[in-house]
Amino acid sequence: MGNKSLLQSPNSNLLSDVTMIDTKKLFQKIVEGIKNSGVGSKIKEMRPLSYNQVNTYVTCPSKYRFSYLQTAVADTADETTVKGAQLVFYNVLTRTLKDAYKSGTIAPLAQIISIFERYWVPSDFRDPSEEIKYREEGKKILENYFQLNQDEKGKVAQTASWKDKDKKFPALDQKVLVQFGDVKMSERINRLMVLPDGSYESVIYRMSRPWGTDLRPSLFLAAAKKLFPFRRHKIIYYYLRENKKVVCDIKKDITEKLN
Repeated sequence: MGNKSLLQSPNSNLLSDVTMIDTKKLFQKIVEGIKNSGVGSKIKEMRPLSYNQVNTYVTCPSKYRFSYLQTAVADTADETTVKGAQLVFYNVLTRTLKDAYKSGTIAPLAQIISIFERYWVPSDFRDPSEEIKYREEGKKILENYFQLNQDEKGKVAQTASWKDKDKKFPALDQKVLVQFGDVKMSERINRLMVLPDGSYESVIYRMSRPWGTDLRPSLFLAAAKKLFPFRRHKIIYYYLRENKKVVCDIKKDITEKLN
């Protein structure tokens, strides 16, 4: 399945257009593979598919079959490409930023650093020198983030509780299930913002800018539109190490395939 790279050079602020595969057809093939394997006869009872499963199928169907069909378990976690200490580091940063926006706008820098220190656990790192390096880098990342975003326009969107529709909560770390026929797709959006013009931004934190093909923005868009339908949406990748906000350019014909 051929498709253009979604990413431009690191100096670009805008993701390029992508000729995306037909996502529904892709999921249909995955479902057929599960049925043919004999281990996934109850498709509707399966846990939601993660993006990593879909991406694995696109890049290497054999790896997908080995990794997922033999166990018939769909991992719903928001998987990242980082491992070990870097994953711990990423989790602390995103948890810190989640708490920093609970009031609807970004908290003062001193409060952000205090939140970071509260979540920081030195024993999560095997090497003391590594722990010190990541701690200092984390503070620097948050300081740079605050300097760039302290005057940002807009507020965190409010979403209703699934238990009580009259109760509203900040749309932070939102897990969304998107239905494609018999298959559910699980996505997680770090922060949804309402801008002064009434449009919405879905912000996804990443440690640094990757290279190669990335089909995920279209899936994030489908998730955002499920949370807030009939609104104009933008999908934002925020690269924490580079302190750069990147707007994903998603064609209309791609989004139609996801609806």
